[in-house]
Amino acid sequence: MATTDFGIINAALTRTGNNPITSLTDGSLGAKIAASNYDDLVEAELANYPWKRASKIAQLDRIDADTMGDPPEPWSAAYQLPDDLVEIRTVKVAGRPIDYEVHGDKILCDAGTTDAVILHYIWRAAEADWPAWFRLGMIHRCEAMFLRGIGERYQEADDRDKAAERQFARARNRDSQSQTAREPMTSPTLEARRGIPSASAISRV
Repeated sequence: MATTDFGIINAALTRTGNNPITSLTDGSLGAKIAASNYDDLVEAELANYPWKRASKIAQLDRIDADTMGDPPEPWSAAYQLPDDLVEIRTVKVAGRPIDYEVHGDKILCDAGTTDAVILHYIWRAAEADWPAWFRLGMIHRCEAMFLRGIGERYQEADDRDKAAERQFARARNRDSQSQTAREPMTSPTLEARRGIPSASAISRV
């Protein structure tokens, strides 16, 4: 099972008829391509969708203006972003979204000193934490990368990218199901048409 970066990379290499690598610095063409592109491919795919398995919620640390200086105008406060950040989903105070601006590895906003600034974000989840349906999509994506970079097999690469898109569509569907099912909304009018007594009618019996 491909549960590491080397596992994903080597699965893609062998599926495209290439030799596996022993490290990202072993000097082979496959290793050079992977070293230059693999992490960017992973982070781009994670950022494309709010994957539940790659989501985190964190309370941000406020940066002390006395030691770091005042944030640039028009903002009054600065907060440190997490090191494992890939994509910001929301920034909230008291459950409500606030205006903010990303400035380097910081978020600038107008939160008060007593406010808890909560960040919902996508992080660079480790391969061991990926579900099988996401892992297979990344293998397909890497296959396309190696087909283009080794042998210039562009048509085959395009086909693997299409396979990756189909797999990620299935992955998004599976990801959306990883929560408590909601009760379907009912319409009293539709229930009456179907002959189903309403709750108020039952209560009068």
